[in-house]
Amino acid sequence: KRNVAKESYEYTLQRSAGLEITSVLPNMQVDTASPRLIVTTTGNKSLDNIKCSYKKVGSLPDYYTLQYADSIFSARLSSLNNFEEYEYDFKCTNKYGDVATASTMFTVIVN
Repeated sequence: KRNVAKESYEYTLQRSAGLEITSVLPNMQVDTASPRLIVTTTGNKSLDNIKCSYKKVGSLPDYYTLQYADSIFSARLSSLNNFEEYEYDFKCTNKYGDVATASTMFTVIVN
């Protein structure tokens, strides 16, 4: 016996242009104990529903959300130790399921 469909479904397919992290700051060296992590991506934040997060390398696996303003994702760090090296991982996603990752490493040198 044949199974007859009584209802039809309409699917809308959307295509992603991809997602890339185009820049990450700081890198190399910072002159403050409270630097700002900054990430820029390809794509339209609103239309593609892009979200970015960060975590300190070697810390618990939790990522923290970067705030979005003026076309960049950012977060202010605080109380970093002078002459210490820091490394952070970044992960951005969009509504299409694309994932982009990057990392940065920098040293705090406050005179």
